[in-house]
Amino acid sequence: MTLSKYFAAAVVVTAAAFVALGCESSPTLQSSPPPGAVMVSANQQQFEQAVVNAPAAAAFTIWFENREAVPHNVNLVDAAGASQAKGDIFSGPAARALEVTALAPGNYRLICDVHPDMSAQLIAE
Repeated sequence: MTLSKYFAAAVVVTAAAFVALGCESSPTLQSSPPPGAVMVSANQQQFEQAVVNAPAAAAFTIWFENREAVPHNVNLVDAAGASQAKGDIFSGPAARALEVTALAPGNYRLICDVHPDMSAQLIAE
């Protein structure tokens, strides 16, 4: 057996071991949004929603769908610019859930750390 065949066999065995151990996916990657999630999506290097609403004083989930092969994330910032919740940067098409702790009522911004021009408003009420 050549070295490349040994390498290929090792890759297959390693992948099978990860699947057998339940490690085939990231814990933040889900196939569908949880009930009550705030829906946010990115396409053509912009958030498709200009404004989204979220509950105030209660934890919630942002379901972020990156609909293009360009890397994006969602960073939820308050009026002072402090991050309140920050999702991983990833390329799509794919979706991830971002858990947000309870926010005070008010206006917040959603920004993409890769493309700071990408922004939307989140209103917690």
